[in-house]
Amino acid sequence: MNSYDRVLTALELNTPDRVPIVEWMIHPAVLARLQPGASEKEFMAAHLDAVTVSQCINEVNCGNGVFIDEWGIKRNRLGQDYGFAFEFPIRNEEDLRKYLPPKPHEEYRLRTLQETVRHYKGEKAIVFGIESVFTTAWALVGFESFLMSVRTDPEFVKKLLDLSFTYHFELAKAAIQAGADIIMCGDDLAYNQGLILSLRDFREFLFPYYRTIVDEVHSRGAYFVKHTDGRIWEIMDSLLELHIDGINPLEPTAGMSLADVKREYGSRICLIGNIDCGDLLCRKPIKCVESVVKETIQIGAPGGGYIISSSNVIHAAVRPENYWTMVQTAKMYGRYKIS
Repeated sequence: MNSYDRVLTALELNTPDRVPIVEWMIHPAVLARLQPGASEKEFMAAHLDAVTVSQCINEVNCGNGVFIDEWGIKRNRLGQDYGFAFEFPIRNEEDLRKYLPPKPHEEYRLRTLQETVRHYKGEKAIVFGIESVFTTAWALVGFESFLMSVRTDPEFVKKLLDLSFTYHFELAKAAIQAGADIIMCGDDLAYNQGLILSLRDFREFLFPYYRTIVDEVHSRGAYFVKHTDGRIWEIMDSLLELHIDGINPLEPTAGMSLADVKREYGSRICLIGNIDCGDLLCRKPIKCVESVVKETIQIGAPGGGYIISSSNVIHAAVRPENYWTMVQTAKMYGRYKIS
């Protein structure tokens, strides 16, 4: 069974030859020590079962780590790749009426995906990451302003969500046509203590958009994985109602016990993640990483439907030796039918 078969078998809740290993992002500082000179795509292709890519974008560099993205959002990288949003293009209804969003079908957007498809199609599972609805919508006006508008001006919020959704919906369709096997939606919906939006607000404002995009992805023969950090117990049933194929990253520090999630939902959805990218991968000794990875596999692997990955991404603070230990331990102890 090759990597492509392995990942898709797990997503279909069956048992592959080995627990698949995936990662959504690996920071360049970690990559440089793990495999000097290799790109993220090359490292994933060499050592993991999926290659994850996202759209190519244009940025206006303002210096000192500050840039303006294609949505007109000013960001500061703050040591990470994506960048923290701190200045926003939309303040009110009038700004929204005048606003021109970026175009999802620009030729350059899928360049990295197209290269990945040429090299690895059918060998590695090819994952294309999008934001989908929530993240882009709130970043256009600012997080606090968006949440306040949920109460004070819900129609304004829905217009923001419409704008965001239309872009990412078209982008997802184009990615599948270009050869992506899996669409990974990266909206974060929760903190460690609970949801960002209430269950009622999630159902009213976000659920319809997710249902539309999941149905479209499936109609085009691809799989849909929902990524959200935090404690998401309250929306798990709603997420399963969408018929998504996988849920990630199941943060252990947010109370997402893999044993509990496996018992309640493991027969209905592929579980992805649960290896703590905080204290465990940043500070703990290698022996501790080995122990946690083995224990996690023992909990998640039985019956299939489990993919191992970090509890978020491999960020700049992760110790390269700890992540390498995680990957190698998963390969050694993740084989089915072997004690």
